[in-house]
Amino acid sequence: MEKVKIAVNDLVYYRGRTGAEVMGRVRKVNRVNSKVEVLAVDGWIKPWRDRPQVVAKVFLRRATAGMVDLANEYELLA
Repeated sequence: MEKVKIAVNDLVYYRGRTGAEVMGRVRKVNRVNSKVEVLAVDGWIKPWRDRPQVVAKVFLRRATAGMVDLANEYELLA
């Protein structure tokens, strides 16, 4: 399996516990896990800020171009 290279402030997405696609921004990284601040769930922007969630790095993927646009829209709302 290829190592996932994730850095602080990267936009990432992963499948949440309920199966929803979650997009977020990485706030902290260590060897195994990352803390991810959730920005959107299934394409819908979350207008409030939750505490960062701990996610294993193997589940994280880099955000696509459409997700980057959505994140930019989120930054304008925040």
